[in-house]
Amino acid sequence: GCRAQQAAGETTETPAVAPEASEPLPAALLLRGRFILPDLARQGMERIGQVRHCGAMIAIEFVTDRTSNAPDPAMTSAVVAAAEARGLLLLSCGTRQNVIRLLPALTMPDAIVEEALDLLEASLEDALAAA
Repeated sequence: GCRAQQAAGETTETPAVAPEASEPLPAALLLRGRFILPDLARQGMERIGQVRHCGAMIAIEFVTDRTSNAPDPAMTSAVVAAAEARGLLLLSCGTRQNVIRLLPALTMPDAIVEEALDLLEASLEDALAAA
């Protein structure tokens, strides 16, 4: 699963080709999770407990504060609602309902990913302002 995907991404020196595509996929797309993580980390949001990834799948965990790391499902719901109002659909998950999962398509252009991250950041700011 994830370890194999990470290892394949780390050792890929030549671009892979998607079965339905005639053009090779850039290696950066195979490591989409690593592409997005710095953007999420730079935001420095105190209500984000952890940002973790497995290949292109990214999980953003929301907490009441980073000292207690208590799950914050209300913040998660607020971010999902704010994102939906901006036209960005997010999936909340986790056993404590305090995680948002992102899984951008490997074929999605970087410009679209950047736009989605901008919408996510604005949604985080909206949810924090309303808290």
